[in-house]
Amino acid sequence: MKIGLVGLSKSGKTSLFNLLTGATVATSSFGASRGEMHAGVARVPDERVDRLSALFKPKKTTFATFEVVDLAGISKGEREGLDAKEFRNADALLHVVRAFADATGAAPNPKGDIADLETELILADLEVVERRLERLEASIKKKRTDPDVKELVRGDVRLMVIRQPELKAAVVSAYRRASKLGKAFLEESVQSIDPSFLATLRG
Repeated sequence: MKIGLVGLSKSGKTSLFNLLTGATVATSSFGASRGEMHAGVARVPDERVDRLSALFKPKKTTFATFEVVDLAGISKGEREGLDAKEFRNADALLHVVRAFADATGAAPNPKGDIADLETELILADLEVVERRLERLEASIKKKRTDPDVKELVRGDVRLMVIRQPELKAAVVSAYRRASKLGKAFLEESVQSIDPSFLATLRG
């Protein structure tokens, strides 16, 4: 399992990464390189394993582990890191939110920080859909007719329509920017996934 740590800059993600993995990554390193990413492995303590190990005395005791990816802190309008392969392939995202005063003494605003990051995630998904639409149209112009062409966009639409209601706004935005051909394929994808949303899309 791969867990992606995501959050705004200076939210404590790297400190949590160090605690989980036992690493000693300097938290100040992100100030010089926003695109930097760290990966490590966290061990899952389990008292049952300890008892079994003491009982059977094996040559080696292996605990369950999971991979942790620490993405550089995100700021408003800076979503480049969200396209990283390691981030997109994570099995789950852990949103780290600052609940302590920062270096300047500013009070935390967890609710606002959560909203800001969720907006960046929605916009990042929208950019993915728009790029897929462009590739889809290019493929159609080359007279490709196999069913796989339609799946270039359908997977992202399914993710956005079903995963969170807030992401439907991104689908509508992509629809309004799409060409006639792109709109037709978006409508077909939505029709097969969530027919009730089709009227909203066209409206």
